[in-house]
Amino acid sequence: MKRVTTWRCPRRDPNIPLDRKKVYFFVGGVVLASLIIAVVVIFFVDPVPPLREEEKVMLQSYDELRGDLVRDDLNAARTKAQAIVRVSGDWKDVVVPARAIAVSGSLDSARVALASLSKEAIRLAHRQPGYFIMRCTMDGCQAPCSDCRSNDLRFLGSDEYQHRKSLHG
Repeated sequence: MKRVTTWRCPRRDPNIPLDRKKVYFFVGGVVLASLIIAVVVIFFVDPVPPLREEEKVMLQSYDELRGDLVRDDLNAARTKAQAIVRVSGDWKDVVVPARAIAVSGSLDSARVALASLSKEAIRLAHRQPGYFIMRCTMDGCQAPCSDCRSNDLRFLGSDEYQHRKSLHG
């Protein structure tokens, strides 16, 4: 019968000293170098391209249009939307909602069209210096956003909210 032997790790040559401090220093240096390279790649290799002039004009006009709708001034919003259509050329993501605002018959329909124009404005302003994107806070939000967690809370205290609460437990 053949004898079965188990594999053993070869022993370290006692003539070669193993200094643990040097090993720890080497491993720590490798980890630190990896972190530094990662930070450089994240912040400097993928820079945000600067806005073109027509994008800056669109963001400025969008902000003025948004302000007109906040002040419930539909005529000024229509005028601003027509100006956006004229300067935007064939920029479909801007022209279509701007035309909808320009021909809207009510503030509600203009605000619905502004929502899709806002998506394009947010895409442009993201990570750009000088622009800050305001987000909805959960408490007291009255906007019926499609993906907002506060939608169920917007009728707090109203009969409709109490009715929903009784239906869902």
